[in-house]
Amino acid sequence: MCGPLVMAIGGLAISAAQTVIGYVGQMQQYRAQMQYYADNAARADADMKRGYISTQRRMIQEEAAAAAERQEVAREARAARARALTAAGEAGVSGLSVDALLADYYGREATYMDQSRHQIDWTHQQLMDSMHGIRSVAEDRINSVPKPVKPSFIDAGLRIAGAGMNTYTQYRKWTT
Repeated sequence: MCGPLVMAIGGLAISAAQTVIGYVGQMQQYRAQMQYYADNAARADADMKRGYISTQRRMIQEEAAAAAERQEVAREARAARARALTAAGEAGVSGLSVDALLADYYGREATYMDQSRHQIDWTHQQLMDSMHGIRSVAEDRINSVPKPVKPSFIDAGLRIAGAGMNTYTQYRKWTT
């Protein structure tokens, strides 16, 4: 009589130990996968921030270069108007033709300044679109690693209970 009881208890103990060991292993794997998930997300976030900084730096550089070019054009336009006025004065010419020449210089300068501002606006828009792309890449990278599912202790408990039921059934067979 003691033989079947000892065998039943031993079988239950072994099944319970296997289930607990399996649960512990699943938890270790879960923790490792969570760490991998977190590391991947952190690297993607850091890469996104570096991309943003680089793009914003480029925006500043583009704007500074355009501003310097506009200043140079404005200086050249002032010099051209001054030469035209000096030449007209030395030649004794005045009136509508000189005014038309000066208006043309002003018009060309204004057209260039307007085009330059539009070009900077377009460049900024393209760089903003690039920043949206950088964000999308980071999100895709984060989402490419599935978030692990924590193992359930309820599952382990049910497996132990199932092993207990099987052990009881075996014990009943041995004792009858």
